[in-house]
Amino acid sequence: MGEWAKLKILFLNHNVQEFGTYFRAMAISDFFSRKGHSIDFVAVSNDKKLKTVKQVNGNTTSYFTPSLPLLMGKDEGWGLLEILVRLSVVLFKKYDIIYSFDHKPNVIIPALLLKKRNKAFLIADWCDWWGKDGLLSRNAELRKSMISGKPYRLLRHYLQSILENFEEKWEESIPLKHADMVTTICSELMERALKAGIREENLYLLPSGANIKKVNCEDKYICRKKLGFNVNKTLLGFLGNYHPDIPFLINAADNVLKKDKDIHLILITPHSQFLYNQIRKSQYKNRITVTGKIRFDDLSPYLGICDILLLPQEDNTGNRGRLPNKFCDYIAAGRPIVATDVGDVGKYINEYGLGYATKPNEEDFSSKINDLLQNRDEWIVIGERARIIAETVLNWEKLSEDFYNRLLDLKIIK
Repeated sequence: MGEWAKLKILFLNHNVQEFGTYFRAMAISDFFSRKGHSIDFVAVSNDKKLKTVKQVNGNTTSYFTPSLPLLMGKDEGWGLLEILVRLSVVLFKKYDIIYSFDHKPNVIIPALLLKKRNKAFLIADWCDWWGKDGLLSRNAELRKSMISGKPYRLLRHYLQSILENFEEKWEESIPLKHADMVTTICSELMERALKAGIREENLYLLPSGANIKKVNCEDKYICRKKLGFNVNKTLLGFLGNYHPDIPFLINAADNVLKKDKDIHLILITPHSQFLYNQIRKSQYKNRITVTGKIRFDDLSPYLGICDILLLPQEDNTGNRGRLPNKFCDYIAAGRPIVATDVGDVGKYINEYGLGYATKPNEEDFSSKINDLLQNRDEWIVIGERARIIAETVLNWEKLSEDFYNRLLDLKIIK
């Protein structure tokens, strides 16, 4: 790419590093950077409450802004200090393209101000349904379960609910109305965008992809010896930072664990009180292991120890309007998957033979896990198919290239 074609592009993400949509935003920004464009990437710091961390890597300058929220969690996008810091970092720069990921205040406020000031092309990425009956409602349910007679948690819950009720009304409508282009992670959000009046030519379905460079199809026995797991046990794995479907998983797992004392459930997830409250309800809690938070660079062998990977989702608006990152990590790991047939996950599993897509209830989910446990000769074949899909259909490099070519066709990039 010649110097004349280099663009200045801003990527805005509301998440903390290595959490949620951060991975999606970073994967796309990395591709644009390798195409020669100058990238500013903004996300939330994991641990700096008052300081912005600046990192330069090739064509990309990353800013990790302070994580000092007042009421909401540090990845909820409501930190007043953080919003002010972001504005100080980016507002007086000139950008050709602004790419905003989800529509939290720390993303949409600087995005809209910059669009108006710079007359930049605004792409709004829609990768979660936060609105009515979506993730905000599920977050509220999780908080209620944690109140447990503690007054400060009750007060915080009601204050957060006020903000979320406000957010629910504008979070999707305002960004979609003002964006020049909208990318959606799944077909459900594509349909919602069309119903909201977004013209089809301004929409692009961009599923998240598999990072096949960092997540590999590992040898199970080598991984178990490396991480200290029994090579002779049958290990079911679940990966996640976000826990609303944990009760579903634990209840379904009990129906499987009771069949065989050599079956264990591995939860590759950060520690949390909510998580342990659910595990304590299991009759087989001594065969459930929580790894704690694992850095993405270290994730591959943890998936590699597993025989089968699990993705339970209740059938609700929030789950239909997303494509979990874990699904892409699962196929990259080359393991058979049992997932509920909710959203686009079931479509991929059924179309490409990646495992079993079940009815969205605990009985069918556990039944299909048991079926797969009885057909061990299928594991390698299914796992190989999954890895092939990770390297082709859902390869981040291919998905990013296709999207980049769409922008070239539209002459947004010249």
